[in-house]
Amino acid sequence: MFFVRCLLFALITSPCMFPVLASESQGYQFGEQGYVLTPQQVITLTNEALDGSGRAALRLSRFYSNVTTNLDEALRWAIIGAENGDANCQYTAYAFLDSRIFCRGQEARSILAA
Repeated sequence: MFFVRCLLFALITSPCMFPVLASESQGYQFGEQGYVLTPQQVITLTNEALDGSGRAALRLSRFYSNVTTNLDEALRWAIIGAENGDANCQYTAYAFLDSRIFCRGQEARSILAA
């Protein structure tokens, strides 16, 4: 069951986990280009998410989980989006928290119980 939960989390939160090498001249490209954000887009989406946009928070969560692989920041934006009422963010936040409990073992359980 432990392995299934971790695998399910990886598949759901990251439809394209690995970048695809298009050619030597182009470098790496992500299969889902919508996850890649410019610094200006991050600023704009941050402001929108903090003003109540669940969709903006979801885009930030996906950017941080799939492009920068900063899972703590991805969880932060998923929780903000969940608080803004976005159903995808609610599920993503649940999946991140669930994976921390079952993939990291007792240490994560004690942190959440505190």
